[in-house]
Amino acid sequence: LGAGSAGSASILTLQSILFAFLCGAHVLVLRIIQELWQASGGVFNVDEVLQQMVFGLEEELELRSRASGLPPVSPLSASLPPSSIRADGLTPWDPV
Repeated sequence: LGAGSAGSASILTLQSILFAFLCGAHVLVLRIIQELWQASGGVFNVDEVLQQMVFGLEEELELRSRASGLPPVSPLSASLPPSSIRADGLTPWDPV
């Protein structure tokens, strides 16, 4: 596959196919790295799943505190600093 055998069309076809596969693999790897690098909004993002988990845990704590007769536990969002609460009263973790 060296430069001396460049006269053959089949060798150039093989080399072009291999080069295309290498370029495609590089692009795929770089896209995956870019998606992993993003903090939120990417393909590998777990923000929505975490929101649902926290919402479910808060609900379960509320139900357990009602059943035990203890005073209700304030949700996690009540202990957040005011800077993380938006104008509509929601936090970034509240389900939309």
